[in-house]
Amino acid sequence: MIIHYEPNPLKTRIELVGLETELLRLKIKIEFLENRMFDAWHKIRKEHYTMEHIIDSLDIDKGLSDENINATMQLYLNGLNEAHDGDCTCQPCSCLKCHVEEMIDVNTIDDLDKYSASHIRAAFAAADVKTIHVAIEWLMNYEPLMHGTWSGIDLTKYGPRWKLQARTAGKWLTKYRDEHGFC
Repeated sequence: MIIHYEPNPLKTRIELVGLETELLRLKIKIEFLENRMFDAWHKIRKEHYTMEHIIDSLDIDKGLSDENINATMQLYLNGLNEAHDGDCTCQPCSCLKCHVEEMIDVNTIDDLDKYSASHIRAAFAAADVKTIHVAIEWLMNYEPLMHGTWSGIDLTKYGPRWKLQARTAGKWLTKYRDEHGFC
């Protein structure tokens, strides 16, 4: 496995080599089977499903076609090269990258909480932020700005917490920078 650390830790890329790719393929098959078993278990608990529905849920050939496995494999491999974007960054959805990283026993954003990740994403998205050094400075000096639909937010209530979260993100990003040679 080759991990390509990027200045923006949310965009770190992972490349599987050798048998790691085949191991991921097998884990995908296991995931498919687990989903089928859960589906059957769920149907057993519901009275409106017939035994035929339950047996159909346990048909292991459904979903395990090479075409489905290959499509899922490609989706997961692509996910390893995309940015973290989901629950891990305060977005209301699952993060494909986190899911696949868990399958291959890697965590490229270890010890980074979702609030800090959200601030790091915002720092790198800011118009004037071009480097990890500027992103750290942006986070350490973060000042919330309210505009548009956010203009009615009481900054005395939320501002101190947001500033603390940004500084926490800045400290995490500083440690990340030093560990991965972005000095």
